[in-house]
Amino acid sequence: MPRTPHRALAFVAVALLGCGSPAELDPSGDPDEFWAWCTDAGRGRAYGGDATVADPADLTSLAGVSLVNGDLVVASATLVDLAGLEDLRCVRGDLIVDGNARLASLAGLDGLVAIGGSVVIRRNLELADLSALAAVRHVAPFGPGELTITSNAALPTLRGLEGIEVVHGDLDVQANAALLDVRGLDGVYQVDGDVTVRTNARLVDLDGLGNLGSVGGALRVEDDDALEDIGLGLLRDVDLDDEGVSTSFVGVQIQANPALRTVRLGRLEQARTIEIERNEALEAVDLAALVRVDTDYLIAGTLTVVSEALATITLDSLESVRGDLRIDGPPLDAFVAPRLVRVDGDFSIGDDAVFPTRAPALSTLSLASLTTVEEAFRVRNTALDDLAGVPALTSVGRELVIEHNQFLSAIVGLTELTTARSLAIASNRSLPNCEALAVEERLRAAGFMGSVRIAANDETATCP
Repeated sequence: MPRTPHRALAFVAVALLGCGSPAELDPSGDPDEFWAWCTDAGRGRAYGGDATVADPADLTSLAGVSLVNGDLVVASATLVDLAGLEDLRCVRGDLIVDGNARLASLAGLDGLVAIGGSVVIRRNLELADLSALAAVRHVAPFGPGELTITSNAALPTLRGLEGIEVVHGDLDVQANAALLDVRGLDGVYQVDGDVTVRTNARLVDLDGLGNLGSVGGALRVEDDDALEDIGLGLLRDVDLDDEGVSTSFVGVQIQANPALRTVRLGRLEQARTIEIERNEALEAVDLAALVRVDTDYLIAGTLTVVSEALATITLDSLESVRGDLRIDGPPLDAFVAPRLVRVDGDFSIGDDAVFPTRAPALSTLSLASLTTVEEAFRVRNTALDDLAGVPALTSVGRELVIEHNQFLSAIVGLTELTTARSLAIASNRSLPNCEALAVEERLRAAGFMGSVRIAANDETATCP
């Protein structure tokens, strides 16, 4: 999607503040002119360099200042708000609110419109309100800058950040014990770095990030104990730069969220890797628009979805995975990927080592277009009665493994297979052993010379 920030809200902000025409605060122009706006027309004076606010005297010294030419650092043991900074319009460096013992709100920063660097709000014991930042429209307009909201014990929401549309760096929301939602980030449609949402014990959903369309780095959602739903319905790209090249080693990582039931990434088209695991309650995953996993030729990506509650997964558009593809969940009764052509790593569905006591439910495996698996092809501990859903598979680069499928009675569907390095068809108690031997015979006719393990199938049944 386009990487150019929207300007419309910025224009509205200036008009609402009564501080001049929209063109006067346009980050697409000259940076010096942009920052000059902050003190033009008698708006206030400039403060040279970094400014620190620790006590009322510091607030007094900044009275009438409309531009801080460096960082503004708020770190106080006594202040409960920032009354006295009402004239401040711009901070040319970072805004850092860190380690405040009694600060309950940011009242006093209500006129702030532009921040040249990062916004860091962390380790504030009583901070419960960010609404004073509602006028902020520009964060790091001329260079990288992060948005960090971490370890604020009393903060219930991110309302007040609605004016931020683009984060030119990482977006980090971590360890906010009282955080219930991320509303306030509704305006963010692009993050150039990583998005991390981690260890927010009361966070229930990510609806406040519903307009997010592009993440330049990784997307991590981990260890959020109350999180029930991840619905990022507009997200199309993760872990890609402007030229569509992977920028990190992570991609999408959704792990260890014990209450998570649904993952809705229905417009995501490509990602470096996707790892969704250790979410014990996860029932449904929507990746309907996903076309490929991995985007370069340097490092293979993986697609992993594992949950003991997994019942549905949607992969209608998936064409290729440049690394491993692993899907497992005891209630899952169907795995359908009609456009999948190749997997450059392992293909694994079902794994009795992960869920050893489960009753397998998978009765439909439909991979009508799959021709190539470069590493292992494994079907274990399923309720399949045949392999008719894999009619086009011709090449397996390493081992072909079909094990512990108690209802499997035929290996219809592997008739095109001509290449594999080893073969294991074992412990399928309903499968006539002669069917397994027929697969071996076809492979040997095509030149196969690898190892074979055929055992503990139905020795008494006959083949046509």
